[in-house]
Amino acid sequence: MTRVVVVGDAHVGKTRFMHCATGTCIPVNIFRSINVEYFTMCGTSFVVVPGDATNDVLARVSDQADGVIVLYAVDNGIAHAARWLRRMRSVSNGMLGVPLLLCAHSLKPAVRIAPPDVSALLRQYPNAEHAYTTEQWTDGIADCANRIVYRIRRRPPSPLSAYVD
Repeated sequence: MTRVVVVGDAHVGKTRFMHCATGTCIPVNIFRSINVEYFTMCGTSFVVVPGDATNDVLARVSDQADGVIVLYAVDNGIAHAARWLRRMRSVSNGMLGVPLLLCAHSLKPAVRIAPPDVSALLRQYPNAEHAYTTEQWTDGIADCANRIVYRIRRRPPSPLSAYVD
């Protein structure tokens, strides 16, 4: 089974992002995650790491990962994503050689143009791409999850395949 690790700061919306991506019912009482969470979509296991996870936990869950999604709050800037990439590089061997998806995530609709520092970070990680997501457009969230799965499998993406399991 394909394995994707989802990381990001605490309270950025990783759990809600995965509920939207997988089409599962979002619980009314989502609260701060304290344990690693698992979601499944398209034959892929998505491993959501809590924002305050230790380096040992991060190393354990990233072992044998095929891809990484880094969520960061639009308001916080790309520096938070860069910090997670540095942290992942420090706890794993070659982990950042896998496909990476950096998602500027927002709880409200936002039309943004990528700031120059996004381009600089993408030049450091040539296997990464950048996207903006918002909870108001769940199809875009599903598309991001679908896109990294197909990049891992090296098949062209199809927006419809996110809904076929």
